Amino acid sequence: MSGFKRRVKGNNHSNADGSDQEKTELSAAVDNSNPASSRGTSRLPPGTRPSRRGGAQLITPTGLPAFDALLGGGVAIGSTLLLREDLNMRYARVLSKLFLSQGFATDQGIALASAERSPKDVFKILYAQPRATDMPSTASKPSGSTDGGDENRSSDAVSLSATGTQSTASDSVEDPMHIAWRYQNVKRVQSEIGGSCSRRNGGNTQASLGINFDISATVDATTQASPPVCHIDLRDPITDGTNVADYPFDADGSRVSRMVPVHQHLYDRVHTFLDDFQGSADGNQHRIARVVIETLDSPLMSGGSGIGSRWAFSVVQLVHRIRTLVRNRLAVCLVTVQGSLMPSAVFGRLLALSDTAVELEGFAGAANEASAALREYHGFFRILKLPRINSLSCFLPDTLDLAFKLKRRKFVIEKLHLPPDMSETVSR
Repeated sequence: MSGFKRRVKGNNHSNADGSDQEKTELSAAVDNSNPASSRGTSRLPPGTRPSRRGGAQLITPTGLPAFDALLGGGVAIGSTLLLREDLNMRYARVLSKLFLSQGFATDQGIALASAERSPKDVFKILYAQPRATDMPSTASKPSGSTDGGDENRSSDAVSLSATGTQSTASDSVEDPMHIAWRYQNVKRVQSEIGGSCSRRNGGNTQASLGINFDISATVDATTQASPPVCHIDLRDPITDGTNVADYPFDADGSRVSRMVPVHQHLYDRVHTFLDDFQGSADGNQHRIARVVIETLDSPLMSGGSGIGSRWAFSVVQLVHRIRTLVRNRLAVCLVTVQGSLMPSAVFGRLLALSDTAVELEGFAGAANEASAALREYHGFFRILKLPRINSLSCFLPDTLDLAFKLKRRKFVIEKLHLPPDMSETVSR
């Protein structure tokens, strides 16, 4: 009997060793199959990851984690994002700077074209990443972790006071709120979109690539050697020979060009930036390029022809060419328009050409500015179009009733919750 027991015991040890080896091999296989592992991410361009809706589609953050959560993780590579600006263009420029700051922080090429302000001055005041002192010192530990915290809690749970009576640690802490049993399992409502900067999918928490930038701190991107920046100041006179757009054919006679000179100049500069950045031999072939075109319908970008039929045809053709240019490269493009300066039919065509479209409706100067119910917010965040790239259906957020507000350090998007009506009226 003792020999049998001895053999069984030895077999148990061998089985334990075998099980440990099997666990090690299984964990290694899981790490290799996981695209978010260190081996999988090394082959991806910096600042990108596969979409959860399809592994073949890469996505990159927009610079605002709340916006990424509404898009299903980020903006798809090769897509065009259309942003309808607010009336004062204040909040739209914050979003465009966040978009550029994300590209600068993740070592991506960035280009800004604007006729309203100097792009070089914008690159000098990009938003900085949060400092280590501004972040929490200790990360939140998952429930059930036993790293010594339970021993400390058990030793401090019961203590003797000076009078000799026992006092528990729960006496010094505020008692939890007791509610009806039927509401115990109801999820807590979180108004802020993407507030935790992480998303839960099938029980596995996946961290977002987006950065919560500190909009109160700035960094100068023009003093850095990498990544490359391209500033396209459309206020400067066109002297590079792009006035060939005034003729019915291009210089090579290959295709008809009816774009106004400023639009042709903008397209050529964007085309040159993408070719020079991703065509160089320093490893930029696998890096993402970001292009931002601010206030496309600005009167300063009309080329002196005014906002007429020729300008309308030219701006639609420009967006169509930019979209084709971005779709065939590792690039993303953000185009902002005022909307009120162009005919509704032209905006409808731009909406059809874009992959994603959102609108910022600010309360400043609007009729609902003095509304007590909306006093907490600065405007509505409206989603006009969601992307459907490599998919038959688009990602649908929990709600489309969204509002935004600009805090001292960050831009916040929240679910719109109206306050309860506490007034005592006859009807109540």
